[in-house]
Amino acid sequence: MKKNLLILMIFAAVSANVFSQTVIDNLKVSLGNLFDFVIQTGDIKSYEYVVTDNALYGGRVSPRNSISTQYSLQTNVQYIIFAATDLKSEVDLRIYRGEGTSGQPIVQNRFHHAAAIVRFAVPATGTYTIELINLSNQTALVTMLALQVRINPYFSFGPLVSALNSTETVFRERNGSGSTTNNFVFSGKVVPRNGRMNFENIMPEEGRFELLAAGDGSVNTIEAFVIDVEKGETVSRNSGRSSRVDFAVFSANLSIKYRYSVINRSSRNNAAFVIGFVVKN
Repeated sequence: MKKNLLILMIFAAVSANVFSQTVIDNLKVSLGNLFDFVIQTGDIKSYEYVVTDNALYGGRVSPRNSISTQYSLQTNVQYIIFAATDLKSEVDLRIYRGEGTSGQPIVQNRFHHAAAIVRFAVPATGTYTIELINLSNQTALVTMLALQVRINPYFSFGPLVSALNSTETVFRERNGSGSTTNNFVFSGKVVPRNGRMNFENIMPEEGRFELLAAGDGSVNTIEAFVIDVEKGETVSRNSGRSSRVDFAVFSANLSIKYRYSVINRSSRNNAAFVIGFVVKN
């Protein structure tokens, strides 16, 4: 499938809000580059989304800065990490053993074009950190897709694309919260009915933020929560409505590490692809 057709599939509508329009346009390009690159490998029939953690991760990264996320990886599994940007910018993809990015990476791949791929097997089962560093002089929207190889896998872009369409819906409903200059992060995965997706990060700045949550077309009800990791307390509950999209508003403190939780409360299918998007209001 051609990349331009994939890009047209990603979002069904266009919002007039400036922030939403900017985010959607950048996501179209970044994810279009990523999806196109996945297909070009020719091995799509042997892929599936990582089963232990979030498959989709990304965000807007300012020049010379980075975003990172942690995975629980297993030996005897071949992992494939695809990364792409909305620019043909220079980005470093690094994988570290353990939590954090202070040590020496076990895998590193600097790429100078729109997309890159890293295939690897971990030396031991455990926690690994994947870091995406924007080495360019421009702000870039970086997206990453974590897959694994499996015999007779189930893999489809359909639920992910459907969830992205729902994400646009919640952006429109929330009036495209945020400024065009703000950094943001997002994550997504396949979540069983009544299961949840979690992701964490320390906010790069203080202020009023929103967790925007959306699911694919099979989702009936989704819920968004923001949790103080150290205290184990919920700092912002969901909107209280029954919908395919949801939001949670909170005031960020630089000293607090937050966990963002998106629950697939009800879906027609046994599992659905859900996305959580954290943006400054």
